[in-house]
This record gives sequence, structure tokens and C-alpha cells, in this order.
Amino acid sequence: MYKNKKIIALIPAKEKSTRLPNKNIKLMLGKPLVAWSIESALQSNLLDDIVVSTDSKQIKEIALQYGVKVLDRPKEFCLPESHIKETLKHTAQNIKTDYILMMNPTAPIRYSVDLFIQQFDSDNYDTAASGYECKIYPWGINEIANKQEIKPYFYDDGNFYIHKSDYILDGLYWCPNANRRQAIIVPQYMNYEIDTFVDWIVVEALMKKFFNGELTDVPI
Repeated sequence: MYKNKKIIALIPAKEKSTRLPNKNIKLMLGKPLVAWSIESALQSNLLDDIVVSTDSKQIKEIALQYGVKVLDRPKEFCLPESHIKETLKHTAQNIKTDYILMMNPTAPIRYSVDLFIQQFDSDNYDTAASGYECKIYPWGINEIANKQEIKPYFYDDGNFYIHKSDYILDGLYWCPNANRRQAIIVPQYMNYEIDTFVDWIVVEALMKKFFNGELTDVPI
């Protein structure tokens, strides 16, 4: 337990994906995509448990091979129109914990699990997300031509989210108060999430450089 609170990692990995079929079991540098997130979670010293939520027999087998728990996700929570809130609530209903740290398998270049947990200020915030300061706006909305002068906003990157389990059960999910959301900035090369084939190409190229040690000194 960390600060007398139980924290579990939740890795949501459903069988079907619309834009990139079977992406969670597609091999990324020789391993199923979901395996990279499992391995990141296993490196933590602060997590009390690791849970893969899935409706896929193949993903379940991969998770069990790594020795982590599997929560069978109902098919009605795995539809194209399903929301991740349903999976979070299903997890909170079935596993007693103080916090749920969600790790999307589509973001395999991952920030340190323990560093993120340590940076989460649970005294002043109810939820936190990893991400970056974004200066991209729809064309025509922002009149400032010089990008350096544009005021950025925080964009969550899918790497990490942490939520109080009680708030999820109460239907609050992100937080009970919009001012109690903590934004944790992570290095830019960790901001990429895989939704399409082009995303896959970009992330695979970044992962090769990351594991060759070529990105460790790149500034945020």
C-alpha cells in the first residue's frame, strides 16, 4: 500500500477495435501490444494488484501468462459506442480498492508508474491524468498567428489516469469538482496513443529509439 491506500492498475483491453483491428494483440516489437502495459505495471513497487479487463480469450491468456489478474468484461461494455466509464465502474464494483490507476494499452511508451503515483497529490486532487500542453485549435478560432504566443491547454494522452474508487461508484468518475483534477506533464515522446495504422507506425518508430536510449534526454 502507498500512503495507507490500496492502488490497483487497470489495463482495459477489449477484443475488437474499429480503426485498427485486433490492435491489442498485434505484435509491437515482437510482443502483443497489451503486454507492454502489463510489463510496465509489473515494474512498480507501489501497486497492490494488476488487473486486465477484457472480453478476449487471447488477451486473457496473455495476462495469465504474466501472472496478473483478469476481470472478464461483459460484452455490452465492449461495443463501439461503449464508454470507458462503464469499465471503470465494473472494475470498482468487483475489486475493492482505494484508487484505480488506468493504463491504456494503446500508449505503450509509458511514464514510470511509481513516479506518476508519487506525483499525484491525493491531498488536493481527486483524479489525475498524464498529458501535455497543447496549442492546437480548430482553424479560424484562434486569431494569434504566432504559435509561441498561443495559450496552451492540457490534453490527456492516454498514458495514465488515476481515480478514487468511491467516486467512480458514486458516478463521479473524473472528480466531484472540476478544480480537483491534477494535470501531470510527461515527456512528449510518451504522448502518442495508437488508434490508427499511422499511429502504429509512429509509435513503433519511437519505441525503437526509446529502447535504444536515444530519447532519455529529450526535454518535455
